[in-house]
Amino acid sequence: MSLLTRADYSEMLEMFNEKDTFKYIGPLRNKTESEYREYLDAKLEEVQQGKGYYWIVRLADDETFVGAINLNPSRSNNRMQLGFQFKRQFWGQGFAYETAKIALDYGVQIAGLKTIYGFYQKENIASGKILEKLGFVYHESIPAAGEDVILEVVKFTTNENLIDHE
Repeated sequence: MSLLTRADYSEMLEMFNEKDTFKYIGPLRNKTESEYREYLDAKLEEVQQGKGYYWIVRLADDETFVGAINLNPSRSNNRMQLGFQFKRQFWGQGFAYETAKIALDYGVQIAGLKTIYGFYQKENIASGKILEKLGFVYHESIPAAGEDVILEVVKFTTNENLIDHE
C-alpha cells in the first residue's frame, strides 16, 4: 500500500465511475469528474498535512490497481474512521479485510490512535462483517446527513480490543 498521489487519480476516477461503487456512500454518489477530483484533492491535502491517510492498494506481482483504504476524519464529526473501496472485480477476495487490518494496525501502532470508528449502512452486510472481524463493536446508529438512511457506527478502542497479528 502506498499513500495517495496525483498519479493515482485516473485509476481512482475509473473506480469511482464503476456501478455500485458508492451504493452505500451517499455523499459521493453521482458526482461529476470535477467533484471527484475535488474530493481526491481534499484527501491528498489531509495526507500531506498529516491529518489522515489514504492508501492505494495494488497487487504485489504486477501493480494492478485494486482499490483504496482510508483512515481519516469523518466528514460530519471529525472522528477518525476506517473505510475502504475496491474495484468491483476484486470484491469478495479478502482484500478489504487484509488491507483494512494493516491500516488499523498503522492507526494504533504508528499514529497512536486510541479510538477508530467505522460507519456503514446496515444493508451493507459485507462492510459490517469486515469491521466486526477486525474487532470493531457497535457504538450507535445515526441518521446519515442529507439521506433517508441509518448508519451503523462501530468503534475500535485499543484498551477493549486486541489486534490479531497472524
